Amino acid sequence: MTLTILRAYSPSQAVQSFGSTAKILANYNKVRSNGEFGRENDIWPIFESAQQILESSMAVKNRATLNVNWSIGKGNWAHVPWIAFLDSRETKTTREGIYCVYLFREDMSGIYLTFNQGVTTLIEEQGRKTAEETLKSKATELRERSRYLLKEGFQLDDEIDLRTEKSLGTAYEKSTIAYKFYPQDSIPSDEELLQNLDTVLKAYDDYLGDSKPEKRKEWVFQANPKKYNLKGALQELKQKTWLVSQHKEDIRKGEKVYLWESGPEGGIVAVARTLTDPLMMEADRAEQKYQIDTEKFSGERLRVRIDIEKVLEKPLKRAELETHPVLSSMAVIKSFTGSNFALTEEEAEALERLIAGVEVKADLLEICQSFSSALRNSHISFGSRHDELVRAFVASLATKRFVILTGLSGSGKTQIAIKFGEWLGDGKCLVVPVRPDWTGSEAIFGYEDAIQPLKDGRRAWHVTEVLGFMIKAAHDPQNPYVLVLDEMNLAHVERYFADALSGMESMKDCLPNLQEEMDKQWRLVPNPREKIPFPGNLFIVGTVNVDETTYMFSPKVLDRANTFEFRVGADELSENARKPVPCPPGPQALRRGFLRIATDDGWHLNNPASGLTSFTERLGNLHRLLSLANFEFGHRVFYEAIRFAAMHEAAGGSDVDKALDLQVMQKILPRLHGSRRRLEPTLCLVGKFCFDLAAPKNSESKDPRTLFDPLSPPAGEPKLPLSFDKVRRMTQSLRANQFTSFTD
Repeated sequence: MTLTILRAYSPSQAVQSFGSTAKILANYNKVRSNGEFGRENDIWPIFESAQQILESSMAVKNRATLNVNWSIGKGNWAHVPWIAFLDSRETKTTREGIYCVYLFREDMSGIYLTFNQGVTTLIEEQGRKTAEETLKSKATELRERSRYLLKEGFQLDDEIDLRTEKSLGTAYEKSTIAYKFYPQDSIPSDEELLQNLDTVLKAYDDYLGDSKPEKRKEWVFQANPKKYNLKGALQELKQKTWLVSQHKEDIRKGEKVYLWESGPEGGIVAVARTLTDPLMMEADRAEQKYQIDTEKFSGERLRVRIDIEKVLEKPLKRAELETHPVLSSMAVIKSFTGSNFALTEEEAEALERLIAGVEVKADLLEICQSFSSALRNSHISFGSRHDELVRAFVASLATKRFVILTGLSGSGKTQIAIKFGEWLGDGKCLVVPVRPDWTGSEAIFGYEDAIQPLKDGRRAWHVTEVLGFMIKAAHDPQNPYVLVLDEMNLAHVERYFADALSGMESMKDCLPNLQEEMDKQWRLVPNPREKIPFPGNLFIVGTVNVDETTYMFSPKVLDRANTFEFRVGADELSENARKPVPCPPGPQALRRGFLRIATDDGWHLNNPASGLTSFTERLGNLHRLLSLANFEFGHRVFYEAIRFAAMHEAAGGSDVDKALDLQVMQKILPRLHGSRRRLEPTLCLVGKFCFDLAAPKNSESKDPRTLFDPLSPPAGEPKLPLSFDKVRRMTQSLRANQFTSFTD
């Protein structure tokens, strides 16, 4: 869907059409009446989504100088919220100039698409009465030049009615040049909405004197930290000059510039815009203290003046860009010298997506609370352990991007995976049922299609749904994605997923570097890099079906995942049970915050668990115990357990022993399987460990079954109750069947 953001559906319909529980027209006043203004309200992400959708429409993309902005107020709710289209050649703000804008009626009975004027600056300069006369006069003048809009169903008069008595709202009515009204109960099709938008934007183009506006170029300007202190300058200067040594005939006023600091640790540090064409000028006096090589910058030289629009909170490092499927080919990466580098359209679009102006809120507790609440609103609840299970699930994914869910059919394991994907946002989740005939990597990674003819020496590829989704994630690295492999053990995981597991662990190139071309065929991108890394923003959740038709997981798989067991408690069975409904996307700041935490390999070092010393000591005790039967774990499990403890505490877990309990359950016990003769002593030792958390004694290396029986435990509660309950059930199965595994 494209512009259904503007529609007024019921909550359930809204979810299906746009991934939100409410639409602006249906819910704006309801949310406003609660008085909760700010990013956390339910309306804010809907406007953000509307902005992204409109920016991706051809009506906007074909106009390089057009920007989309919106407002629901500043500090307080706007009576007339709006979504505006501002051409940078005319204005960068709705306070002044001419622009196009959607205006919502205060009573939310409909919206207007308008050709309009900024009112605020004029009122401040002229006073309200005089400003309204000026606005009305200008509107009359422009209506004469835009009369062809009448044939397209627009009104050119003063009859627009925003149903408001507030001063700014009534000023909007005076400033309107042309308008078209959409009642709340009869919003037209997406195609018609976009056609109307393009029509009014053409009138805007005509006003600007260019019905086919020139496409502006975008640039990377490079600074050498040995010659110029760019970071210091960005802390103090809002505007500055920049030397022009290449492309002096092409750089123009009003073009976007990404500021790059060279060097191995360099990358993009800020976004700016050119204020002039290249001119002979001297550097500003305020810049001199940042010039390390004064001779290079002295005197009158060819320069362009730039306005610093945004200093990046987290610079885009060269190393990150070198692994990007599009941006790795940027000229500034391939060349070690130069000041000015042009971007291709594809590179410019990729950078704009990468540097999205969205707040990142890296707060695991708030992330868990948001997802937990969204699950309940989707009619999914895990009873008294609901919040605890969500905390463990989110902390596990943040620890390692691979989770396996086992358990009873209908226990909610697939639903929690799907709902997490929906919480990540529209198009961010793919559910794929694994087939028994997946016997090789081509089931995931596709293959070259030998039947298709060559094009420029390149063979077309058969791209699977999974590979297409992975490539999509790789091209959108600032957003998290989740791939759900449903019943992933219906085929040998090691056969179809080995390359992905290896690529996920090593972050080395494993995906074919493909792009879909004009003939709708996928081919390798024509550059030396034939493969790209496994996307760092892609999370894998596998669900497991257990019966005689499925396959066991190897240690290679289990060692790389947190494994959950889903059981249904009696308290979860309710007479008010309802069928699950789609989950609304979580706040974008939280979604991106989750990704930032999950991709920060040193996060647990900067945010260690408060009881880390005790935690690691007990892990060491468990390692010694397991080594008695050659079930010990390696460095990977130890590292990920420490990382999980930090994540779990940040997500709201208050007890480090609870984190240990979860790691024994999720990382240690899934690795234990075998015959009674081999496994029973180990289960007895682990059962005893669940009570005392102590290292094994010498006597226990002989026959621990004489010291502890999981089916006849001592009085009192185990310190690791979740793990002990599983040890008890595995022991029961072992004695009944002479063999057991975690999934039995």
